[in-house]
Amino acid sequence: MLFLMITENFPVSEDATINRVEEQLFSDQPEKLKILWANESSVISGPVNKLMYTAPLLTEAQHELTILLPDYDKAIHGPLGGAKVIETGYLPIRNFQLSILRPAISFSKMLSDGNFDVVHAATPMRGPFGLFFLGGSVIDMAYDHHLPIVAGAQSFNRFIARNMIPKLFLPGAPIIDSFVKRQENRMHGRADINYSPSIAMDEYILEREQVSKDTLVRLANGVDPMFNPERRYRPDAIKQRQAWGIKDDELVILVPGRLAAEKSLSKLKDIEDLPNSKIVLVGDGPERQNLEQLLPGAVITGMLRGEELADAYSNGDIMVLTSETESYSQVLFEGLAAGLPVVTPDKGAFIQLVEEGVNGLKYETAEQLKDVVTRLINNPKLRFSLGENGRQFAEGRNWEDETKRLIRIYRMAIYLNKHPSTPSKIAKKAIACLGLY
Repeated sequence: MLFLMITENFPVSEDATINRVEEQLFSDQPEKLKILWANESSVISGPVNKLMYTAPLLTEAQHELTILLPDYDKAIHGPLGGAKVIETGYLPIRNFQLSILRPAISFSKMLSDGNFDVVHAATPMRGPFGLFFLGGSVIDMAYDHHLPIVAGAQSFNRFIARNMIPKLFLPGAPIIDSFVKRQENRMHGRADINYSPSIAMDEYILEREQVSKDTLVRLANGVDPMFNPERRYRPDAIKQRQAWGIKDDELVILVPGRLAAEKSLSKLKDIEDLPNSKIVLVGDGPERQNLEQLLPGAVITGMLRGEELADAYSNGDIMVLTSETESYSQVLFEGLAAGLPVVTPDKGAFIQLVEEGVNGLKYETAEQLKDVVTRLINNPKLRFSLGENGRQFAEGRNWEDETKRLIRIYRMAIYLNKHPSTPSKIAKKAIACLGLY
């Protein structure tokens, strides 16, 4: 095949290589795709952020997009580029959204009648006997109808599942882990293409024996250009900092993200009383009341969006993240883009994304967390250096490029679905030539 020779025999540019591979493999596909996108949860998170930024770019490119969400709030999720949005409903279980799609036979009919070119399930999961969970239900139905499937491996589902089970049952965690692994194996094993945002997530999903590393591709998130350090001197940003009650000699320890148990935010108690600093948590969630009691001196802003959120990042002096189960961390990149020195656990995606002493500092114990934050408070030169390096690390990441990448992933999934006998080494070579690793 031609694409096997492209990078070996011709000194062409990356764009030229991609164009030639696309011309060969995708010439029989429609120019404008009909896409069904199913998001497991409507709660603001990395996968939902991807949807919010990507949907308008897909529809702007005139692709026809239908979105399945447990719950749609235009004030929170935005207009989503005018895409057709279908609310599937959900049951609230311990602050999670347990979707109720599976009993609705009409959705299976929609897949058979909708003439969709590709089905995209973000962080799919599947419940007992196939009940509940939006992404897993959609994959099951798409698989039955022989539709191309793209599945996002973006969350460590076993940790999420543990948080859904009452503490009374936590001694059964190995049973929960085993169940989650079986269901992930089924869901991602049925996908034509799986994508992951980080090496940490690659390692997690490749533990499932039915997931092929040859068709596991990289898809990260972009960063909105509004996240930048220059905003700090805008009148609205100055007013925001004043509203937080920050004194002139105080530094803001910024902690952005959802206030949830899996974020391990109780660690912040160890740095609450550090001199010349104040903790500001930017976000909301089920742990808010507990954190208000645990951290009486902290500011909790609630959920901020758009310009207010960008101002909050610019008002930070040090960003601290505490979650040990991050598969990517959108807030990390927003903080880096805003020029903040970051402090993170040496776990999960942070192992890869944070380079010690270059764009951030890492810790393993509570004592180390206190030490590295104290070090940054007392060393403005180090704060500036890490912030500058972090800003450079985040530069160039944009939603337009990631959306183009996603479209290539869709088209590769369509190709593999049409040609199921394609040898794995051929698929791997084609994916590499498309720049999807």
